[in-house]
Amino acid sequence: MIRNCVPPPVILSSLASCYLDCNEYKPSLYVFNVLIDAYRKLGFLDEAAGIFLGPKEVEFSPNLKTINFLLRDLLKAEKLGLFWKVCDAMREVNFSFDIYGYTNTINAHCMVGNVKEAKRVFFEMGEKGCVPNSVTYNVIIGGLCKEKFVDEAVEMKNAMLEKGLIPNAYTYTMLIHGFCAAMRTEAARMVLKEMSDMGLKPNIISYYAMLHGFVKQGDIKGAFRIRDEMVFGGIPADVIIYNMLLTGVCKSGVMDKVMMDRVQKLMDEMNGAGIVPDTRTYTVLIEGFCREQRNTTSTLKLLEEIKRNNVEPTLITYGLIINQICRTEDLNQATAFLEEMMANNLKPEVVNYCHFLTAYAREGRFQESKMILKVMQQRGIEPDVACYNSLITVLCEANKMEEARGCLVELLERGLEPDAYTHGSLIIGYCISGALHIADRYFSEMLGRGLVPTDASYKALVDEYCRQGNIAAAFSAFRCMLARGVFKIFKFMVCLSMVF
Repeated sequence: MIRNCVPPPVILSSLASCYLDCNEYKPSLYVFNVLIDAYRKLGFLDEAAGIFLGPKEVEFSPNLKTINFLLRDLLKAEKLGLFWKVCDAMREVNFSFDIYGYTNTINAHCMVGNVKEAKRVFFEMGEKGCVPNSVTYNVIIGGLCKEKFVDEAVEMKNAMLEKGLIPNAYTYTMLIHGFCAAMRTEAARMVLKEMSDMGLKPNIISYYAMLHGFVKQGDIKGAFRIRDEMVFGGIPADVIIYNMLLTGVCKSGVMDKVMMDRVQKLMDEMNGAGIVPDTRTYTVLIEGFCREQRNTTSTLKLLEEIKRNNVEPTLITYGLIINQICRTEDLNQATAFLEEMMANNLKPEVVNYCHFLTAYAREGRFQESKMILKVMQQRGIEPDVACYNSLITVLCEANKMEEARGCLVELLERGLEPDAYTHGSLIIGYCISGALHIADRYFSEMLGRGLVPTDASYKALVDEYCRQGNIAAAFSAFRCMLARGVFKIFKFMVCLSMVF
């Protein structure tokens, strides 16, 4: 019946009828425990929970072991709503949580980032005489690290040691993750050292965390040291390690010959170790090449290599290439790549169309930009604020203020909210065109919306006030800048020095 997906209420009703027909009013708990467990093992978690939660013609309570397994699997499947319903039902029938129940509950809170409640449950279990084990500590340490409460996580690890529990590789790896996410790589190194001192060999996951932290912080030399330390310790570098190193190198500066040589050296190392580059490898390289506007040839060669190696370009890969080509103003080639992307069953996103909007507008082809907006709508893609901002910025740079204002009106008609960049572009545009009174109006509207003006917006206003000789208004804007902490005083003094 279970394998045929018969609903739990039908099975329960059949069982109840059997008991009643036999005049047996003391149903075997074993039958119901087996029933819940059978549904759970087959992956029918809703049905398994339904046995416990649903209306019952025959009263029964499954044992704690059965419920703990059910709670564990509900967490694994991320069915948190059902998890809490089962927990509530347990309380209603006065079930007492054991260490597994408490650990599952702490894990559920940590999964949604509610570490405050997780800590409350952790201390509650101690008060009720349920002693946390290593798994419990690891769960809450992981939750604290995930939410960047790393110092509290370290305190938990120390408490763990005081109670005679030995942290394992998972414990230390979570702490390394936490410190690296908080950009505290030196602290992460200390944890790695402590891990080794405890006789625990760091695994590749620990090194992933370390490398990611150093790369994120821009410490490429440190990242290479960690890689070398890992290899010296007997753990060979894999494609993920090389992808991280390539990311660091590609983001560390201009992709000149020196940088290209470093990239090539890493690629040669990969080939020598028999490591096949994956989609991520090529995307990282393309992103690096795309940072250089004139490096289209290298990018396209890399794309051909991707195809030769039977690696599928992703939406991100195509997006990077289209953006670069749009910046070089070869819109026919960019369109060809957009069509190729769609032919590969990759649906373009808003950002891809934004590149075309900006490129057409920069060429002064504003009608084509408008057509892109219509094409987006026809394809079920709604332009967002960033899309309109791109167009408004270029229109303002071209002193097409009426067209820019028209875009703002259209943006509002679509129910979108203009942001600081929308207003900033209009303020700068009207200042450049000498229409200071209109720029003032948009500035006031911006403040009224609770938006924080950018440096560029303030600079444009101050420049224009100074140019028109309105020093009082310039000082007023300056005081506003200082109050909001967004403008450096020396820039303002340079503006005033132009007047005196």
